Amino acid sequence: MKAKNKFWISMVLMGLVFSFSGCSESTAQKDKDVESLKEFVTDLKDKTENKLESGWESVDDEFEEKVEKIDGKKDDLSDDVKAEVKQLKADFAEMKESYQAKFKEQKMAMEVKLVKNLYDVMLTDDSNFDLMLVTEDNITPIYKSFVDELDNNKDDYTKEEWDEVNVLWDALNERKDKLEDQLPAAEKLEIAKLQARYVAFKALYK
Repeated sequence: MKAKNKFWISMVLMGLVFSFSGCSESTAQKDKDVESLKEFVTDLKDKTENKLESGWESVDDEFEEKVEKIDGKKDDLSDDVKAEVKQLKADFAEMKESYQAKFKEQKMAMEVKLVKNLYDVMLTDDSNFDLMLVTEDNITPIYKSFVDELDNNKDDYTKEEWDEVNVLWDALNERKDKLEDQLPAAEKLEIAKLQARYVAFKALYK
């Protein structure tokens, strides 16, 4: 009897050891996943304050993957860990909103700058649109600068910007028509080539 009792006691103890070991490993895994999420969010904060190399889409995917691991076993998490994860999710959402707002602001500023450059090329501005400074002496280089500026930024213009670009281009052409009789044949030919480049850009990108 004593031998049997010792045997069963040993089996129970071994079961407890294995059970405890399994719980420890599970807890360690949970902690590992939460720590991984915490490191990810902390690292992301540093990147968004400086420069985020990749787009936010890839960041979203990685975040969701990490959260999914934790949410899959949320019933086993302690209240403290759940609260920590909830805060990390909130921090991420706040960074995402801030980053997207900043990105939109920068994009809008760039769009304004791109169109403004064309006004500068034409020696005028949008508040007092006047092409009297465009003369027979400078109209050919102005055409070239306009088309070169367009070439450099053609991938970045929005549809609305292309509409504004077209208005500016039409105005430049009208000014050229008024100066037509004063332009040498060589300059007329050069302007015709530049006009052909513009038509090609417009067909591809507008």
